Amino acid sequence: MKKKVDFISLKICREKTVEYESKGITNPDRAFEAISNIIDNTDRECFGVIMMNNVNEINSFEICSVGTVNMTLAHPREVFKGAILSNASKIMLFHTHPSNTIEPSQTDIDTTKELIEASKILQIPIIDHIITCERGYFSFAEHGILFGE
Repeated sequence: MKKKVDFISLKICREKTVEYESKGITNPDRAFEAISNIIDNTDRECFGVIMMNNVNEINSFEICSVGTVNMTLAHPREVFKGAILSNASKIMLFHTHPSNTIEPSQTDIDTTKELIEASKILQIPIIDHIITCERGYFSFAEHGILFGE
């Protein structure tokens, strides 16, 4: 018995453009500035990815998941899809904390660890994970959590 299967092609669709200083993202302050241009404070957690080239300039960004007031999903399949399609050399993760709690939860740490393992297989390094809220930001790399270990 023969079965029909779909023949597909994948395309990137530009939804909108956002301006930012074209200097590369070299530190968490500059990352937070770029993220602030991408997404404002939200009433639900949002998880996103910034896709970058070899010199840390942003190629594109994507909001991968919008969750509830205190959680969102960040599955490797969704996180890396945009990075692969946009030919990213490296990525930076970010998510919002509407609760205005700036510190990462254990779930945030565990999820980041899982995504770092996936990044090693795909050879698309994750250079940081930034949590944003009205109080400012928290950088995993700056605090030595999972990055540089």
